[in-house]
Amino acid sequence: DYDHDHDVETGGGEPAADADRSILPFEPVTLSFHKLRYHVMVPIPREERSSGLRTHGKAENFHKIEILKGISGFCKPGEMTALMGSSGAGKTTLMDVIAGRKTTGKIEGDIYCNGKPKDDAKFAKMMGYVEQFGVHLEKSTVYESLQFSAALRLDNDVASDPEKLDKVCELVLKMLELENIGDRLVGNEDTGLSFEEVKRLTIAVELVSNPSIVFADEPTSGLEARSALVVMRCLQNIAATGRTVVATVHQPNVSIFNLFDNLLLLKRGGETVFFNKLGKNSENLLRYFEGFPGVKRCPENLNPATWMLTVIGAGVGGVEEKDFAVEYRKSSMYVDTLKELQLLMPIDSDPETDAETETSPLQRVSRDARGIDPKSENYSTSFATQLRFLMKRNHIEYWRTPTYGLLRWMMLTGMAIIIGLIFVNGTITNSSDVQSRVSNINIIVAVVGNYNVMTIIPFMFSHKALFYRERASLTYSGYAYAISCQLVEDPYIFVEVALVVICFYFLSGFVTDPIWPFFYYWVLFWVFIMLSTFVGFLFSVALPTTGSAQICATLYVQVFSLFSGVVVPPNQIPDYLIWIYYISPQRWVQEGMITTQFNFILDPICVPFGTPYVINEAEECSNIPGKANTTFYAGEGNSIRFCCDAGQQGFSARDYVFDEFLGGPNGYKYEWRVWDFLYLFGLLLVVRMLGVVLSHNISYNKR
Repeated sequence: DYDHDHDVETGGGEPAADADRSILPFEPVTLSFHKLRYHVMVPIPREERSSGLRTHGKAENFHKIEILKGISGFCKPGEMTALMGSSGAGKTTLMDVIAGRKTTGKIEGDIYCNGKPKDDAKFAKMMGYVEQFGVHLEKSTVYESLQFSAALRLDNDVASDPEKLDKVCELVLKMLELENIGDRLVGNEDTGLSFEEVKRLTIAVELVSNPSIVFADEPTSGLEARSALVVMRCLQNIAATGRTVVATVHQPNVSIFNLFDNLLLLKRGGETVFFNKLGKNSENLLRYFEGFPGVKRCPENLNPATWMLTVIGAGVGGVEEKDFAVEYRKSSMYVDTLKELQLLMPIDSDPETDAETETSPLQRVSRDARGIDPKSENYSTSFATQLRFLMKRNHIEYWRTPTYGLLRWMMLTGMAIIIGLIFVNGTITNSSDVQSRVSNINIIVAVVGNYNVMTIIPFMFSHKALFYRERASLTYSGYAYAISCQLVEDPYIFVEVALVVICFYFLSGFVTDPIWPFFYYWVLFWVFIMLSTFVGFLFSVALPTTGSAQICATLYVQVFSLFSGVVVPPNQIPDYLIWIYYISPQRWVQEGMITTQFNFILDPICVPFGTPYVINEAEECSNIPGKANTTFYAGEGNSIRFCCDAGQQGFSARDYVFDEFLGGPNGYKYEWRVWDFLYLFGLLLVVRMLGVVLSHNISYNKR
């Protein structure tokens, strides 16, 4: 059996560099956990479902898969603990359960911090979680990424003191050996930081929050030996400051493996086979496994990490010769672990027998995994501070992303100029001219609105992984994030609409006397484009994938454009579908824009074609060869008398639009121009608020 008295207390090795302990004061954390279990319910394939198993009249369609089975252990300040095992052993799951990052499944067991039950909200502010693949804003520099994390995850007094904020960031840059690249953009894998530099940045972003405990998921994966050692040296520097470091690793080389103080080794199926100090050069690990009959000694030239995985059947070609999980629970090592746990937390089992006592001080905790509850009182900084730093970051990103904002301006301005040039110096003489100008307005509304809806969706989805990471760390609330995303769009939309309207309006020869229809057109179009943009934003927060959001956005644009009253005139829409016409945003914006234009266009026109023949008061159309016998009137106060060819009808452009083309009981009305604005503005407020609420309350981040 294993003899605990022979443990070699010296672990890991010396830090690779002197660690600065004076970044900010923090509370060292001893983390202990006992009999942790975790399971998920998995659907049974339809062909395998048993018709005989029924629950409340329904066939049982799920079966339970247990991923963790009674894991116990502890992690102490100033030490590095490795969680290891084969793929599928549950090491990352164990870390997620301890860290409170699981959002699905059911957790059982007890987790304590410094002798008290773990409070998930408080613990989230005390820990840093280093993701396996770091997600950062590409348009931020390394220093800006650290500054943002520090400002929103430390207390308000740090965020409000630029000097203190800079000092924290500079110390972390030094500790993580990032000083030389502090001004570089994070970028992407082709143009930005190297993979190893991103790993260190991911650690740094967590370290500036002054955590008491740092979790690192596969910090060395994807790195060559030298880069992996650099990253691990950074983690060792963090542990040297008195912080608790827990990391999952997969087959590290011997240099990295020997940096760890403790090892918790899992076998496939989520059971512990070893938990103790590694000892110098892994002496405790080697002594424990070599003590079992039939286990060959580890060759001197073989990595102990590789050897132990082979012994427990997790390595290449490894076959488990005995159930080491059972052997571990029989060992004095497990008894010593339980005795240590008794000092750190109340446990409900006898260390000598591992049997639950009749007078257990605990009720076994069983709860659904739901992640961190994002309540306002859980954040380190105020809502105003969160909004201020989010707005600053968003403005910088938009300025550095011309392919999004500037390209949108250029594309739509060019489109407005092209469409407007079609009508330069154009005249209105018949119904085709009127319908062309109405269609002109319809096209510009559809093109600009559709462009904004469809472009914001992939842009927002490209930020979702970052949003989920930062929100899980309680960096900011979903409310602050959504509001900042909306506010940063507003000035860009304003400029976009100004460019489009000025170019399109005057090239098309729209009304300038009086001038107020121009400003009404501008404001109404601005409200509509904001509405279109934030409908796209709403789809991006409400739906799980870019594809599903774009499909819904396409349906939204196409259906409401079809029922806007121009493609299909109001008097031709069936009564049972007229409700779509009345809720269509395109209908209300076009009504306002078209009626305020044509209310002042009194030019004479002939319907359906032809050219008006203006006559004076002494002439009559009946006396003019080839003209209709009826004299028609147009202009202000019917001051213009004109004739049309035989078989044609004469109107003023206004009367044709209001009475014939877009008229009728459900037609466009000039008197509703104020309601056009109020409907769109009210709908805009509803969509913006709904986007904010859904952003805070909906998450598709499943772990």
